[in-house]
Amino acid sequence: GKRTLAFRIALDSVWEETAAALEGMTDPEAMVVMLATTGAVYLGLWMVPEPLLSKGIAAVLTVGLIGYLGWDTVWSLIQGWRLLAEQGGFILAAAEQVRAVAVSSSGVVTIELSPGAVAMAAQGPRSGALEVYEHHIATNKWWEATHNGGPWSPRFQELFDRAGMSLDDPANRVGIQGHKGPHPQQYHAAVYKRLKDALGRCRSIEQCRGELKEALQSLARELLEKGSQLNQWIARD
Repeated sequence: GKRTLAFRIALDSVWEETAAALEGMTDPEAMVVMLATTGAVYLGLWMVPEPLLSKGIAAVLTVGLIGYLGWDTVWSLIQGWRLLAEQGGFILAAAEQVRAVAVSSSGVVTIELSPGAVAMAAQGPRSGALEVYEHHIATNKWWEATHNGGPWSPRFQELFDRAGMSLDDPANRVGIQGHKGPHPQQYHAAVYKRLKDALGRCRSIEQCRGELKEALQSLARELLEKGSQLNQWIARD
């Protein structure tokens, strides 16, 4: 259902590289279907209520996965699935009635629902068009203006240069519902301090990249957390 679709969307973000590696060996579409279905069935077992045997089956599969992939990888998969279930369940609640999806140049995603779905949405708290804005954690749009402590983008780029990364790197982007702008000086200052402190005195590009990506992941989680200070600075209530 909607969680499988959410898992499928997550796979799309890394599928280009995978498809290139498997070119000529297998059918790409069949591979995606197999991965999405297998992953959704396994991870979905943890969410099926007892007294079914789902937890026992999932536990046996988990032991096998830990032996093959390692604890850290399996735990990250479970945590990622929980996040997909939460976000996918909210954003894709009417996925079977989606007629079209459009992405603007500014990063706004607009979902067009069928007339019946729009009518149901009008009766509840949700609207027919759900918008998710692709937000750059470290801004990539503030290169010249000097108000509110700016320009901020050159300062952020100096940090990213140490890691050999661009401000347009996927690690620097996160989808935010109800995005608002412009953001206050406190937001940019807080992000800059977190990233600068994370880099510290890292020596190699590889080391700096690892530290920077970890800090960006931490910031992304806080930005998605409703009620957090970072979320309040960039999103509508």
